[in-house]
Amino acid sequence: MRISIAYGIVTLLLAMALGTAAVAQYSGGVCATPDGAPMKMWNIRAGGFLPSTDGDFKTTWNVGIEREHPADRIIKGMPGNFSLSVDYAQFKSFDGVQTRNVGLIPIYVNWKKHYTIADSEQSWYWGVGAGVYAAQRIIPEMSMTSKTQFAWNAGLGYHFTPAWFGEVRYLASNPIKDSRLVALDLGYSF
Repeated sequence: MRISIAYGIVTLLLAMALGTAAVAQYSGGVCATPDGAPMKMWNIRAGGFLPSTDGDFKTTWNVGIEREHPADRIIKGMPGNFSLSVDYAQFKSFDGVQTRNVGLIPIYVNWKKHYTIADSEQSWYWGVGAGVYAAQRIIPEMSMTSKTQFAWNAGLGYHFTPAWFGEVRYLASNPIKDSRLVALDLGYSF
């Protein structure tokens, strides 16, 4: 059962990544920033989700993939990048009868703005996004009464090199007090 769930998750992440690449005009994985510096457009990340809910709902690991695309190629003159991001985490949830593992897949369309740091290969960025929490089952601890519901996020990141970055994100749905997650991630751009 766990192998089929893991296979399904990997398949979904790959399908989302390939779909994003097909929708966006492929630019060799690299695009120029407003100041002309090359920027890599694929991001993979791994880290932890820290739930801010009541009860025995614990911190868990997460993995994710994201594809960025220059916003001005979609909306002329718009700064920054649009992106599609997909994460996966697995929580232990108590449904009133038993504790079980439940997969949560936050899927977002984001807008991000990158800023290069003068005379260095380092940069920082911030962004916001909207999308859905897609869950394998309902998650009572997050007040999820259906398997999908609207969600949003905001984040801040720092590129130590053109490839490696650290990121903190705040993810939430309704009600906010039960669905809040803080993500602390380390990522790689290519």
